[in-house]
Amino acid sequence: MVPNNQHFNLSDELFQIELINLQKIIALGPVINRFMSAMQAIVYIAMNLNFKLPKLYSLIRCILSSEINIQHKKIMEVHTQS
Repeated sequence: MVPNNQHFNLSDELFQIELINLQKIIALGPVINRFMSAMQAIVYIAMNLNFKLPKLYSLIRCILSSEINIQHKKIMEVHTQS
């Protein structure tokens, strides 16, 4: 289900990716993976209530946790950064 009654449709047309664009997409893969790992670490540190954090991380914790559903918070505690 898409939130806020928003919709998206996949085109009936095939998406053609030119070779040069495919190479760019492939090159982005490892960069995006490193970025997502770094973000996961930041979220883990910021959301871990066992850590006494400097003001910056406390601010990040406050921002990150302000709209997070309680069930998602429980999942964050179970699936920690590896």
